[in-house]
Amino acid sequence: MRTVGVLFAIPVLLLALSGCTEHLSVAEKEQLRSGTSDYQRKMLADLHVSEDEYRTAVAEAHRCVAASGAAPDPVTRVDGRQLGFGFAITAPDERAGARISDAAHRCQSDHMDVVARIWMSQGSTLAG
Repeated sequence: MRTVGVLFAIPVLLLALSGCTEHLSVAEKEQLRSGTSDYQRKMLADLHVSEDEYRTAVAEAHRCVAASGAAPDPVTRVDGRQLGFGFAITAPDERAGARISDAAHRCQSDHMDVVARIWMSQGSTLAG
């Protein structure tokens, strides 16, 4: 069995967010909410992301990545405002690695992308 190792480090999960610190209008938030998963849509009913909601979304994405077959790193705090984690993929061939990678990335888009973007746009910082 050949091992395909692909490491997605913390910047992979946070790069999409690093440029998203601008304030989002209500209309922009509504548009983001309408185009996201049911999971995030429910969390964004009030167009505000609390720290608890943000942490929950990251934790759910982390659990989903683990269930996808990838090996997630622990969630870490980044710059006092964000949470992130990397993950590694070990697979017997490129095709299997691609399936795991696709599933792991869907976890991010289904559980935390929009929630994290709105969290960052609020200018919130993490409490403890």
